[in-house]
Amino acid sequence: MQAVEMFRDEQIAMAQQAILQICDVWMDPAETGWTPTATDVCSEVRFLHDWEGRFSLECSRGLAEVLANAMLMRPMEEISESDVQDVIGELLNTIAGNLKCLLPADTELTIPETMERSRKPQSIGCSEDRCREERGIVLSCEIGVIRMAFSRCEPAIAHGSSAGFA
Repeated sequence: MQAVEMFRDEQIAMAQQAILQICDVWMDPAETGWTPTATDVCSEVRFLHDWEGRFSLECSRGLAEVLANAMLMRPMEEISESDVQDVIGELLNTIAGNLKCLLPADTELTIPETMERSRKPQSIGCSEDRCREERGIVLSCEIGVIRMAFSRCEPAIAHGSSAGFA
């Protein structure tokens, strides 16, 4: 079994619990995929050093706004785009931080990069040609959808350096 596939159940459980705690909504794994729109929110972190890869989360706009409203406990009309992005970045960080505990001890986690999907660069994390595994998991509820993708990347080849890590 590939490393990423072993973490499928953990990803689902961590996301379900985090969202349940934020807004008292249960999300179920979806049988079909999901095609995000340009206004949906995406966030990504990288795992570095002993285990290289990335973890991304895409969230439908409606669900992202409900999560921000519930987490920040402010009226919907007072929730800014920055608030929405901060909450989705925090949700991703919570899930990825728990996944990090399952990886080798010297694996580090970067700060999440979060933005509206229309502004997302081709790849925030490691280059696509270095990624070996990727599994997308879609969870849905009456409010919206999230998609998580966990990728393992081949380490960069160092040429007399520390592979670009400080």
